[in-house]
Amino acid sequence: MRLVTSSFVNEYLKQDNTKYWLDQYSDSGQETLICQQWLRSSAAKRCIYESLYGDLFKSPKKTRILDIGGGLTALTPILAAKHDYRLVDLLAHDSLKHANQMMDAVKRNFVSVEDWATLKKSRYDLILANDIFPNVDQRLQGFLETYLPQATEIKVLLTWYETPRYYSVKRTDGEELMYMLAWNGKQLQGVLEEFSASISSPDLSIFKRATESVFPNGRHTCIVKFNGIPSP
Repeated sequence: MRLVTSSFVNEYLKQDNTKYWLDQYSDSGQETLICQQWLRSSAAKRCIYESLYGDLFKSPKKTRILDIGGGLTALTPILAAKHDYRLVDLLAHDSLKHANQMMDAVKRNFVSVEDWATLKKSRYDLILANDIFPNVDQRLQGFLETYLPQATEIKVLLTWYETPRYYSVKRTDGEELMYMLAWNGKQLQGVLEEFSASISSPDLSIFKRATESVFPNGRHTCIVKFNGIPSP
């Protein structure tokens, strides 16, 4: 487990590998992609991306990867060309047209526009979830229960707030207006305690040490690696 701090980001910026890869592979059309714009504008997001995905650009080994909610950037088709890569994303930020262009370039259908909870069971070397739980999707416990038995390794970026933050939302399957309260560190720690045996280098005390945020909205983030449950 690693807390994302300013010192972590500053150390990363000595090389800024994510920016290098973006500069290498981007064309002008891809600069309109929302997730790409986030990477371009945020050193912290580039640092996190490198921590989760960086090894995949360097490794000669073809890896079977499931990426939950990873979004579309110029680096997405590079991953799909190098690895057995599957992106499961509702495409809330970018269009299916962009996804189809990437799949045409790679000559493989690797994007699934669906909820991760509906996927058929399969086995993956690596499962990634970058800044999805529990700020966008509060089903963290269900995700871990579902996918730890399907993975060799899971890497996630987790997000929480220590000052109350909530969102007004509308159900897509009904007329209700609802309020979603963002999780705090205590809530997140409570879920992770149930899976501590699977966490690589567990350190749940980081939720008490998180006093600094590297993001303008004040959120805290940490990178967590889980060891999956071996196949029987």
